[in-house]
Amino acid sequence: IKGLALAPQNTQLMSDLGASYLIRYGQAKKKKDLAAGFDLLQRATAADPTNANAWQQLARGLYYQEKYPEAWAAIHKGQVLSVSSLDFGLISDLQAKLPDPQGMFK
Repeated sequence: IKGLALAPQNTQLMSDLGASYLIRYGQAKKKKDLAAGFDLLQRATAADPTNANAWQQLARGLYYQEKYPEAWAAIHKGQVLSVSSLDFGLISDLQAKLPDPQGMFK
């Protein structure tokens, strides 16, 4: 949080902090953590649409919100930017809720 205060436009810090909030949400299920993480990830992807890791983390936030089509869209945006950014655990979880609309992951 202090790093982001010093560099408020640093999208890597935004996405890392957003991911941390989502990890905490996954453990404690506090909605404020989901909201904070999701907000940071939305800001990170808006400020730097080429941040593949932020797209993957945004997909996780969308998954937690049960917005499965939007989560798939975010996964695909991140995949186009960097295949190494893919979170196969998230993809597996998401497939259980909604098959990949593009059919890339089966």
